[in-house]
Amino acid sequence: MLTEEIINEHAALYEELSSLKELQSEDILTLRARAEGTMVTVPDSETGEPTEVEEKQLWIEVFHLGMEGNRAADFLTEKYPEVFARELKLRDLKKHIEEYEVEHFGFLLKNMTPPKMLEILSMLIDKKLKEVKKTHE
Repeated sequence: MLTEEIINEHAALYEELSSLKELQSEDILTLRARAEGTMVTVPDSETGEPTEVEEKQLWIEVFHLGMEGNRAADFLTEKYPEVFARELKLRDLKKHIEEYEVEHFGFLLKNMTPPKMLEILSMLIDKKLKEVKKTHE
């Protein structure tokens, strides 16, 4: 059964996720801006030979290829471990939210269809109306 406690806890999880995403985004934008013109040596992605690239290019690679399993991510993870640690925390929190939604709502809310949304809203309105009636009796 959907309760106010479940809804509030879900909202708190999303608030935490939003805060983490904002911090992550600010960090990455700041580091990318600082990296402008900074040259670093990394292994060439094809030959493995050391090559000089602009650090900003590595951030672009991470943006397009993801934060793991590529030379840019490997280099930047070593240089900025706190940013990548936060990324892991974000992934864990997203997974926790998905598990929470399946447990308490029966499905992932991101996959909610309009009829299902209306069904839930209707159920919540009915529940609230019953509570109001009880307090006025």
